[in-house]
Amino acid sequence: MKNLLILCFAFFVSACGKPYEVTPQIYDDAIQPGYQVVYSPSAQVWNNGSMAEESIVFTKSVSVGSGNYSEYSAHGHPMVMMPTQYEFLFHGRLIGYSTADLKFYELIYQEKTFRAKELSFAEVKQIFPGLEIIKVSSAVNNELYVKRWPFEIKSFMVLNDTNETFYHYSYENKIQQNVPFNLLLTVNAYETLIFSHFASRDKLFPILKIKITF
Repeated sequence: MKNLLILCFAFFVSACGKPYEVTPQIYDDAIQPGYQVVYSPSAQVWNNGSMAEESIVFTKSVSVGSGNYSEYSAHGHPMVMMPTQYEFLFHGRLIGYSTADLKFYELIYQEKTFRAKELSFAEVKQIFPGLEIIKVSSAVNNELYVKRWPFEIKSFMVLNDTNETFYHYSYENKIQQNVPFNLLLTVNAYETLIFSHFASRDKLFPILKIKITF
């Protein structure tokens, strides 16, 4: 019985855990307005330093008007607009996150053209190893369910794999979110989180409920 109690105590201590730690590279290699990034067509990689003869140098700016989308301009190339507000270099790739779509995109070079490609669920998992990622498509009646052990500090991410958009959505609850990834959340209680468009209950802007359960 004593050994069983010790095992149970050890289990609950391990279950408590701590908030998920994002790979530092994602913050260290963030691309701010005015920054330059370099693409090498021969190596097919992005970087922020090396400038070989055939490299293409892009400068980031932010679009005027709503959305604050990122724009990348390079001499001799059409301007490329990313459907994202936050970009970073990750293992030679240029990755962006959309706070409105709750999606990740990659800026790729294909047939001498730059374009944004949405990342798959598996690709996002590679960027956030060990993090539980929940698809919006798994919602039932706009409700998502996240399981949490007693005493656990639970981190998870909600990834939008649908055509829905969440422009100007925010939380009605006080919640620990990981800026700039607004649906990378950490909870330590059983509760229902409400993600809504200015607290609207209009059918044009359906709320998303995230229920933390045992």
